[in-house]
Amino acid sequence: MSNVTFKKVVSYKINSVTFLVNYDDYKKGLYIYWKRYHDGMKGTKREKRRGEYINPDYEPRWKTIDSVYQLLRTQFKTQDTIYLNQKIFDKVGLGALNNFFPDMIEKKNCALLDSDNKRHFIIIRHKGSKKTGNMTGTGGRVYFLPGDKKYFIGAMDWVS
Repeated sequence: MSNVTFKKVVSYKINSVTFLVNYDDYKKGLYIYWKRYHDGMKGTKREKRRGEYINPDYEPRWKTIDSVYQLLRTQFKTQDTIYLNQKIFDKVGLGALNNFFPDMIEKKNCALLDSDNKRHFIIIRHKGSKKTGNMTGTGGRVYFLPGDKKYFIGAMDWVS
């Protein structure tokens, strides 16, 4: 892992680690979800008027994503570091932006702190695949801190 030279940082706690990532990178990653849910809410309003089924999880997820996105936009003006925790997304059943954090590790574009706020420069990646049926499978990667038996984040790279 490289040294952090970001002027604006998002400090994101997930499981046993805290990621320090560039504010602009995180905002771009979150914007993809914000746009998807924003556009989806338009469809949800249409479906509601027609009396069609609406996933009850959709609106709370949209409100959470929108709240965090607006928080990023406003706090950016007054703070160098914005603190987020995966728990706010867990409450509505949202993951951590799919492959965003694993990709930041691969690009060496983040810093990782353990639960004692100790910076780690060595991260262990384990790649694997699994046959899920006669002609189907999945593959991905998980990341560990040295000495830990439980991975702190994973990414799915392919599904067949």
